[in-house]
Amino acid sequence: MFYGFDIYYFILIIPALLFGIWAQNQVNTNYQKYSRIRTMRGMTGAEAADYILRQNGIYNVSINQISGHLSDHFNPKTNAINLSESVYNSTSIAAIGVAAHEAGHAVVGLKLEGANDVQKITIIPRGQAGGYTMMTPKEETFTSTKQEL
Repeated sequence: MFYGFDIYYFILIIPALLFGIWAQNQVNTNYQKYSRIRTMRGMTGAEAADYILRQNGIYNVSINQISGHLSDHFNPKTNAINLSESVYNSTSIAAIGVAAHEAGHAVVGLKLEGANDVQKITIIPRGQAGGYTMMTPKEETFTSTKQEL
């Protein structure tokens, strides 16, 4: 056995790595498939995200175009939805879906009554959860009421 080598590390890491590669391939395949189908309204990804925000009474979130492919995300610290070039100006079903997904993060993060500030949102499975939302309290609390739970 080599110094610092643990076979259990590879038993745990290799399946997780393979699952991550498979999941990314599925996302790319489906995105490519549905990026060829245009919406009937001709709405772009940016317009769809803006529409969802306005329908939920959110006016303080900016929608920005960024470089990259499928690098879209909602930044809760700056209240900005960042959409990649292929989503921002596209009228495809895939672009609308990605933009709506990111706008949904903004709506959930800003509209949950009594919720803590959202710090990070991931879509990578964490245990039995389908993703993870990290929220931090505005101030330190040591007890919680039934409504807060």
